[in-house]
Amino acid sequence: MTLFADPARRYAASAAQTCAVLPSSAPCGPPKALSVPDPVSTMDELSVARLGDTQRAAQCFRSVTGLAAAGVDPCHPVILTARCDEAERRTAVGDTRQAARLLAPVLDRTLLVHGRPALGEAHPLLTRARTLAERLGITVPYTLPGLDEASLDLDV
Repeated sequence: MTLFADPARRYAASAAQTCAVLPSSAPCGPPKALSVPDPVSTMDELSVARLGDTQRAAQCFRSVTGLAAAGVDPCHPVILTARCDEAERRTAVGDTRQAARLLAPVLDRTLLVHGRPALGEAHPLLTRARTLAERLGITVPYTLPGLDEASLDLDV
């Protein structure tokens, strides 16, 4: 028998044992020490959720967005990815108003403390969110990425 063969149990175990200091791009203060799941388990759950298991997808979305409520930067790419995934699921069932609300932080171009938005113009997640926003009839501004920004987005 493999230890933690079930992703949900592995996720819960890693959340309980991992304590990390995450940098915050929010202007509200210094980094905070938090108990958070490891990135592999989180991405594992997001992958499974994308395959169509709606119950698991809802659980994953609550877990990931719960990290933001616990103090993790709400602009973290994992949290933004979960919001975009949930917006796609809401769109599929016709809940376009909630989908638009979920997309708002992903599409937000407000400059953070480091002088850049959460996602660069060439970031694949921003492209995905803009495509969905256009399907929903949301007007999305586009700007051309600078050379330095485009090179940062390739490392995703």
